[in-house]
Amino acid sequence: MSAQAQTLAQAHALVLQFLQLNGYTRTLAVFQEEADPYLRNNALALETSPEMPLTQILDELHLSTIADKVKGLNLERDQDADLSVKGDGHYPRFSIQTFTTIHANNILTVRTQIIPVLNTWTQHVENIPTIATGAADKTVKLTSLLTGETFRILEHHQAAVLSIDFHPLRPELMLTSSMDATAALVDVSASKVLQTWHEHSKYVVRAMFAPDGTSFVTASYDRTVVFYKLAASSISASPQYEKHHVFGPFAGSVEALCYLPDSTTIVVGARGDNYLHYIDLATGVDVRYNMNANGDDWVSFTPMDFSISPDGRYLLCSTDDRNGRLILFAVRSARQVRNFYGAPTDAFSTPRHCWHPSGRYFFVTGDDWRIRVFDVAQGKAVDELVGHKAVVRGLWYDVERQMLASCGFDKTVRLWGSEEGEGNILGQ
Repeated sequence: MSAQAQTLAQAHALVLQFLQLNGYTRTLAVFQEEADPYLRNNALALETSPEMPLTQILDELHLSTIADKVKGLNLERDQDADLSVKGDGHYPRFSIQTFTTIHANNILTVRTQIIPVLNTWTQHVENIPTIATGAADKTVKLTSLLTGETFRILEHHQAAVLSIDFHPLRPELMLTSSMDATAALVDVSASKVLQTWHEHSKYVVRAMFAPDGTSFVTASYDRTVVFYKLAASSISASPQYEKHHVFGPFAGSVEALCYLPDSTTIVVGARGDNYLHYIDLATGVDVRYNMNANGDDWVSFTPMDFSISPDGRYLLCSTDDRNGRLILFAVRSARQVRNFYGAPTDAFSTPRHCWHPSGRYFFVTGDDWRIRVFDVAQGKAVDELVGHKAVVRGLWYDVERQMLASCGFDKTVRLWGSEEGEGNILGQ
């Protein structure tokens, strides 16, 4: 019997024993009726009564938890005191704009960016606040926040567009990745594809620039991560990147990826793997940290999304755990600073999250189409953003406008603000 099956059998046995010992006869009868198929099919596993009743297990767990907390209390109090400061309640919570006609297919990723565009009438460059979206229709579309009109349609991929990122210093440079196993660098001001890479053999689920713009990385379901650097011969007017190294293969499909703020290290998470991989891009050294608090190698969840906290000290990890678990790790450590629960997920989910710039809140998607707002200090969800009519697939926080952008399988982009009545279109 597998470890997971054994755990399930023990859970059933503990519930049966608990109900019997406490004389909950009616509840016991209902439980036995509803669980009858499982009880009949696993009779042998349930023959032996649990060695320890449920109440004693909880008592021992409670004592163990107290001991662990006391052991590390002083150190963690000093290290993580800032996480105990509650948010001020000021975060996007109101739906202020919904775009329903940008794409006719599922929207998979969203970003906001101020894009320089030449006005052909005046011959002056105008900086347009823009929503960039990638969708199952194989396109990237740029839509003005000033007018709500889509002013660029880019069709450089042959399958669904899975990720979009913009260069941190060159706002016209966009990096995209796709289910067609390619990544591309595009000058969106000129609608020109500068480079396309065919380094992967399966979906490229992530593509992101380093914070300093001198490199970027791509992650794929082919179990590899490819590292690209700015070419030595590259000129500022037309930057060129070249493949520098391939990391992997990892245990399974790569799902989660992010840079540390210093641009020299990436963090990788893959399916079938209970480790965080901190990879030094200069040396290729992979330092692993076990995501299991007890140090074992049982793989019970997949890291699905990574991001670094605004202060650079913590790594937030979304998982596909059925309890909707997110883990806040100390950077370059296996230490679990906080665990959060409550956003519905399962093994088929693609949960996403993003930070509020204060670091006091973060936003999380769930399978129930809602976006939850978690307060880090309270360790729980304190609000829900309701509006999407299908799974939310992408989130992005626009720091300049203090708004949250979301997109999903209802084929819409929604903007969320901290105040009601901010206008139908933000530029008006």
